[in-house]
Amino acid sequence: MENLEKKINRIKIFIPSFLSSLSTVRAMVRVYLREHNICELDEIQILSVVDELATNAVEHAYSYNEGEIEIVLNFYKKTIFLTVEDFGKGYDENLDSKEDGGFGLSIARKLVDVFKIEKKTKGTVFKVEKKIKEAV
Repeated sequence: MENLEKKINRIKIFIPSFLSSLSTVRAMVRVYLREHNICELDEIQILSVVDELATNAVEHAYSYNEGEIEIVLNFYKKTIFLTVEDFGKGYDENLDSKEDGGFGLSIARKLVDVFKIEKKTKGTVFKVEKKIKEAV
């Protein structure tokens, strides 16, 4: 039963790597979070993290060229599990985008409980976990 519960609450979204796709992702993630009755602060924080990681993929993994981003959300045992995966040029920790004036990954890391970056042969996977509170 536990494994089934894990799968029931899981959604997977594939989007093209264009900034114009991000508003669709935000809308879909917002609906998902509201369906699971998540408090507003946690909703805003998760949306910020999704936004940052997806934007990061568009800008850095694909350099604004065509590609695909996979976003997986799962709500299980009062925790949101999020993965944002790209199949682009891969994460370079030397470019934590601070020289661009952005601190996106640093901020995203502070908004969640677990923040892991996995490099693949082609692309990067960001794995995030956040304990959430239910809306009252």
